Amino acid sequence: MKKYVYVDYENMGNIKTLIPIEGQYFFFVGSNQNSIPKSLVLATNGTKVEWVAVEGSGKNTLDFHIAYYLGLKAGAEVKHYILSKDKGYDSLIASI
Repeated sequence: MKKYVYVDYENMGNIKTLIPIEGQYFFFVGSNQNSIPKSLVLATNGTKVEWVAVEGSGKNTLDFHIAYYLGLKAGAEVKHYILSKDKGYDSLIASI
């Protein structure tokens, strides 16, 4: 089964390594995100990663983009994971 991992990098910026998965990581970065550590970039070697630059700012801007991507990628053969300190995703994931 394919896995998609959506990372809210604004509030999970302390990630140092990635667990290799049969699927893809989506890192969402906001307009105020000025740098990404070299160690994280190197940790993504060999892993399917897409960096999603979100323009604009607001309290839940990245959350809405993550929810949108999750809806686009929803499918019977996909398992979704969200790495975020926000707690509002449980009902969204349960509904797909």
